[in-house]
Amino acid sequence: MVDRNLVIGPGMNATIVAALAGLFNPQREISEQYSKAMMSKDTLGFDWYMDQNIPVFTSGPLGGGPLTNAAVPQTGATLITDTWTAAAAPRVVQGDVFTIAGVFAVNPQSGQSTGALRQFVVTAPASSDGAGNLTMTISPAVVVAGPFKNVTGATGDITGIPDDTALTFNAAASTTSPRGLAFCEEAFTFATADLPLYGGLDMGDRIADDQELKLSIRVIRTYDINTDRAPLRMDLLGGWATLYAQEAVRIAS
Repeated sequence: MVDRNLVIGPGMNATIVAALAGLFNPQREISEQYSKAMMSKDTLGFDWYMDQNIPVFTSGPLGGGPLTNAAVPQTGATLITDTWTAAAAPRVVQGDVFTIAGVFAVNPQSGQSTGALRQFVVTAPASSDGAGNLTMTISPAVVVAGPFKNVTGATGDITGIPDDTALTFNAAASTTSPRGLAFCEEAFTFATADLPLYGGLDMGDRIADDQELKLSIRVIRTYDINTDRAPLRMDLLGGWATLYAQEAVRIAS
């Protein structure tokens, strides 16, 4: 079974613990959640964690009733729209989430509609012009055919998203709220490099952490004749990377 994790902030945690207290759940988990005021692990299919550093997100100013706007059905990572408020002003920010009428997510294996509208995220801030036109970059890119198909065509159009298809954003304009994160263990990775060792040292070695984390830490100790001391330093060179973004989702409060 794939490990699934969910990280939320203190406010979200308190709300969820209170909301689930009256449900039919194992008494041990309910008792632990009540006594610690924290969601217990292995609950609702997730291991739950609380982090006070969970960021907040402020949605874009929006405005108007945006529709797609193109002479031919649209595909790809760019979406041309119009009927925003007819004024040159910021409308969307990176992270805004929206759906498109009639555009459903598909099962990646069968290509059949899941019955749920595909959610798209804006990947860069964008402003409308004086006539209410706006072009924005989105993720995932719209793919309606082939082995990487990820959406159905709107209103039965199998070639893309036709003109005058409505967009619906999932947050009110300029609304601030915390965001959690739910993810499978394969979504992200952390890797470390074996740093070089040098000769002429009192001690030089690499410490390999347990097999689960696989961290490489360099430990060096040498003698300083000027101070009659033996300083020791430990170094770790590593970094995070996203492997499968589709296996992680933001949780909106």
